[in-house]
Formats: sequence, structure tokens, C-alpha cells
Amino acid sequence: MKRKAFSLMELLVVVGVFSLLLLVVSSVFISISASQRLTIQRHKTLVDLNFALEQIAQTVRQNNVLYQYYDPADQLVNGFGILYLVDNANNWTAYRASEIFGCPSIDGSKCLIKWYGTSGGPAASEIVSPRDLNITKLNFYIYPFSDPNVFDPATNQYKSDNQVLVTINIEAERITDNPAEKEKTNLQTTVATRYYAR
Repeated sequence: MKRKAFSLMELLVVVGVFSLLLLVVSSVFISISASQRLTIQRHKTLVDLNFALEQIAQTVRQNNVLYQYYDPADQLVNGFGILYLVDNANNWTAYRASEIFGCPSIDGSKCLIKWYGTSGGPAASEIVSPRDLNITKLNFYIYPFSDPNVFDPATNQYKSDNQVLVTINIEAERITDNPAEKEKTNLQTTVATRYYAR
């Protein structure tokens, strides 16, 4: 009885088809891995940015805007780059994007910084955003343009009857060597203060 075997040509064809199939599967796997890594980085950026935004929003809800630091005409185009707040006990808080206080100085990267203190007392600061997150834009828009808690004796009424609203627009990108992971993420919210001093 004669045994039938594969010819050399048949073996080469099988090896070639198997190699081609392996190449296609591995390239799909690599593509899916890169896409998943990019999605994870974008999600991490969004979560970190949302955390920073929520910290500012909580502070705005519990404090009042220090109107004496603002000229309404300055916010019409780009808003304000720093937000000054004060509470009932005259404790103040300020937020801004800055390159100082331990932020990485890679290509002028900025962190979200919170300054706080008491009236006439020493100031302290802390970094709110993660150090690997570059804050590329931070703008604050304040409405109404005049402090609704200030009484104007000339008109015998308060300067405004509107609740103070602060719109926060923040944009950031991850600090990384991979250009695909440097996509900018932008968040915006409007927060009403719950401070009432009338």
C-alpha cells in the first residue's frame, strides 16, 4: 500500500496562506490595541478635566465673586483668566492656569492652580489638575456685570437683581510623547453661586 504525502508545493502554499493570515490578524490586533490605548488616554483626560472643573464649580457655589477685580469690558472677547471668590468669613479663593508651583515646565505646560487664604493673612496654594495634564485654555465669564449684593443709594436699589453665574471654559491636553494622545479636550459649565448677602 502506497502512502500519499503532501508535495513540497502544497506545503509552501499552506505556509504562505498561514503566514498571510497571521500577518492580517496581527495587524488588526495591533490596530485595535493602539485604538484602545488612545481611547483610555482620552477618557483619562476627560475624567481629570471634569474633576478639575467640578472642584472650581463647588467653590463657586459656596462663595461670591470678588467684583472689584473685574472690569466688565475685559470679559467680552476672551473672558477672565483668573477667578477671585470670597466667602462669608472673608476667606478668599482664586483659580488660574499657571506654569509655577511645581507644574512641569515642558514646552510651557500649565497646571490649574488654586490660591486661598484669609483677608490680611498668608496665602497658600495647591495644584488642582494632575501634573501630566496641560491646561491650554481657562476662561471665566461672569454675569451679571455688577455685584448684585451691593446697594446703590443713588438709585435706592441693588445694582442687579440677578443671581451670579460663572461660566467656566477649560481646555487641556495630556503631556505625552505620542502626538496621537495630545488631542485637546474642552469642557464648559455654568455655575450659580449660592451666596446671598442681602
